[in-house]
Amino acid sequence: MDKSAFRVYMTAFLWYNAGKKVTAMIYNGKLQDTTNYFVNEWIAINSCNTNRNNGQSVTVIRKDGRVDYHILYVAGGSCVCLYDGRESVLWRGDFVLYPPETEQRYTLPGGIDSQTLWLHFTGTCVTEILRELKLSGGVSHAAAPDETEQFFKYMIHMNSINSAQSRMFAKGYLLNLLASLAKNDFDKNPAICFGTVQKMLEYIHTNWQKNIRVADVAHAACLCESRAAHSFRQSTGESIGRYLEKLRLSEAKRLLMNTDMNISEISAMVGYNDPFYFSRKFKVLVGCSPKEYRSMPDFFRRLYWVLDTPLVMTYIS
Repeated sequence: MDKSAFRVYMTAFLWYNAGKKVTAMIYNGKLQDTTNYFVNEWIAINSCNTNRNNGQSVTVIRKDGRVDYHILYVAGGSCVCLYDGRESVLWRGDFVLYPPETEQRYTLPGGIDSQTLWLHFTGTCVTEILRELKLSGGVSHAAAPDETEQFFKYMIHMNSINSAQSRMFAKGYLLNLLASLAKNDFDKNPAICFGTVQKMLEYIHTNWQKNIRVADVAHAACLCESRAAHSFRQSTGESIGRYLEKLRLSEAKRLLMNTDMNISEISAMVGYNDPFYFSRKFKVLVGCSPKEYRSMPDFFRRLYWVLDTPLVMTYIS
């Protein structure tokens, strides 16, 4: 991982984990894999599903890889993966393709609600299919994340139905999925995309308390505003403005939980000059007012912190 990527990742990791206890889980593929085998068919799905870490740190280790192919796609949050000795930070739309017998190590960071879609597949024609699609091992970016995720979900659903017809449908969706991943014309060079987005993220995490604009973020990555906005949304799934708001409100939640500062002080501290505007924005994005958030039991406050969407529940004070 280059220094810029490492700083962005560590900033985000420490940010979301400040003041929280994060449970770490390590999945040892050598001991726990049950679908690791070669199937003597033209193409076959060994296993596929979706996974959400719910804010926990999850690490998967397969030192010797598997005998089949493995695709890990990030549908939300982030993932730090190792491929051929190099670490990369993956965001929404990024994926890694592990060929057979290739070491696999990747982590969903704790404190960040991340979602992945994954697939293990094999078969006598798989190598030829991937060669024709020009899909090779390593980290890349899906040109059309919405389309890719739809094919993934259809394939997972059909593969879960125990019938010959549904399994054939699942194989069809698998071919559509591979073709969708192969349409990788995003910036022509995924490494360029990763670098520019990381520069924007680093600028946001360094200057989030200031009155920064989209133009400032774009300038930090040497891009025009429209290109910066498009690249950022493609990689993170969110606009620059929304990401900045979430960052500020995450810090506001931390201050509400851990300090006695009043609402006006917290508002100014996280970059909002108008405390009334801050309170309205907090309620819209978090689901409750700052005052209500502070008065909640600690358990529910931390749930609000981890979840991106408003959490509706009743509790006994």
